[in-house]
Amino acid sequence: DIWQFKGWLTKLNMMKLLSKPNFDFMAIRYYWFTATLILTIAGASVFFYHLDRGGLITAETARATQLSLDHFSLAMNNQRTAVASYLLTHDTRSLEQYRVARDEAARDERQLVGLAALDDVDLGPLRTAADGWEVWADGAVSLTPAAASASQIERGDRLFSTFQARERRLDRILDGAATQAATQADLRSGFLATVTPAIGMLLLGLLLFLGGLVIRSMLRPINQLAETARTFARGDFAARADVRSHSEIGELAETYNRMSDQIQDHIKRLHAAAQENQELFLGTIKALAAAIDEKDPYTRGHSDRVSRFSVLIAKELRLGPREVRNVEIGSLLHDVGKIGIDDRILRKPSVLTEEEYRYMKQHPEKGASMLAPIKNMKEINPAVKHHHERWDGRGYPSGLKADEIPLIARIVNVADTFDAMTTNRPYQKSMSYEKAVARLKELSGTAYDPKLVEVVATLHRRGELKD
Repeated sequence: DIWQFKGWLTKLNMMKLLSKPNFDFMAIRYYWFTATLILTIAGASVFFYHLDRGGLITAETARATQLSLDHFSLAMNNQRTAVASYLLTHDTRSLEQYRVARDEAARDERQLVGLAALDDVDLGPLRTAADGWEVWADGAVSLTPAAASASQIERGDRLFSTFQARERRLDRILDGAATQAATQADLRSGFLATVTPAIGMLLLGLLLFLGGLVIRSMLRPINQLAETARTFARGDFAARADVRSHSEIGELAETYNRMSDQIQDHIKRLHAAAQENQELFLGTIKALAAAIDEKDPYTRGHSDRVSRFSVLIAKELRLGPREVRNVEIGSLLHDVGKIGIDDRILRKPSVLTEEEYRYMKQHPEKGASMLAPIKNMKEINPAVKHHHERWDGRGYPSGLKADEIPLIARIVNVADTFDAMTTNRPYQKSMSYEKAVARLKELSGTAYDPKLVEVVATLHRRGELKD
C-alpha cells in the first residue's frame, strides 16, 4: 500500500519528501491519465487520416515517379540526338549539347531514384541500361568523328534500344501501380464507413487498458524501490534502485542509492580491515610455526612445507574456502605441542629411546591443550591433536581409526609423513618423491587414508608437489 510505504520511509528517516504537503499521488494519476487520453485520441485521429489518405498518396507518388521517368527519358533522347549529330556533322556545338543533356539526365536520374524509393520500384535494370549507353556515348564522342565505325554506331543503337525497352516496361509498372492505388483508396473509404463504430469501441477499450497501465506505471517505481530495499537487506549490497524520474520518487531513489553507496563503502572498508587482520593472524601463525621448527635443526621449514602439501590436498578434494583455511592453519600449528618438549630430545641426533619416544608422543595432546581455550581454534584443534592417528587404529593419542579420525587430521597426517620421508632425519635419509609416494601406497589402508594417498599420487604425477 502506497501510504504504508510512505510511513515506512518516514520512520526510517531515509527521506521526508513524501511528507511534503504538495505530494499528491491522486493528482499525479489524474494528470498522467488525462495526458494519455489526449495522446491516444490524437494518435487515433492521425491514424484514420493516413488510413484514408494512404491510397491517394501512393497514387500521387506513382504519377510523380512516372513524370520524373518521362523527364529522364527525354534527357536521354537529347543525349542520343546530340551524339548522332556530332558523329554526322562534326559540329562542336553538338558536342556541347550532348554535355548539357548529360547533366540534365544525371539530375533527372537522382530525382527519379528518390521518388522510386517511395514506391519501392526497382530501377536497377533501367539504370544499368542507361549507364551502358552513356559509357558507349562517352567513348564515341572522345573519338574523332571519322574514327567512329558503323559497328560502333550500331552497338550504340542497340544499347539505347535496350534502355527504351526497360523505360517502357517501368512506365507500365508505374501506371498499373497508380491505378491499383486509386482502386485501393476507394475500397478503403468503404471499409472505414463500415468498421468505424467497431473501431470506436476498440479505442474505448484501449483507453481503459491504457488507464490501467498508467496506474501500474505510477506504482512500479515505488514497488521497485521497495524490492531494492528488501534485496539490500538480504545482503546484496550492490543492489541499487533504477528509478529514472524527476518526481519525488526519483529523488527518493537517488537519495536511497547514495545511502547504499555509503553503506557499501563502509562494508568494503570493514572487509579490508578483516582481511588485514586475517593476514596478520596468519603471519603470526607462520612465525610461531617457524619458531617451533627452529628448535629442531632437522625440521627447519617443516611446518611450512606440510602446510603447502596439505592445502594442495584440500583443494584437490574440492573443500570449501573455510575448510581449506582451517587445513592451512591446522597444518602450520600441528607441531605446536613441541614447545613443551625438552630441547635435548628434539635436538638429539640419534634415534630416541623408548622412554624418550613416549615423552615425544605427548606433543599432540600438549598442543591441543594449548589451543583449547581459544574458541576460534575449535575446528583447527583436531589437526593438532590427531595428526598421528593411523587408519588401522594403532596411532596415538586416542587410537582412532578410519573415518573416526577427523578429515583435517588425516590430511595433515599424510602431508606430515610425506615431508618426513623426503627430508633428512636422524633416523633416516631423505627419499625421492617417487619412492615416498610408493611407500605411502604400501601403507595405504593401514597407516593412511587410501583416498588421500591416491590424491598425493595424483598431485605428484601432475608435478604440483614440487616448489
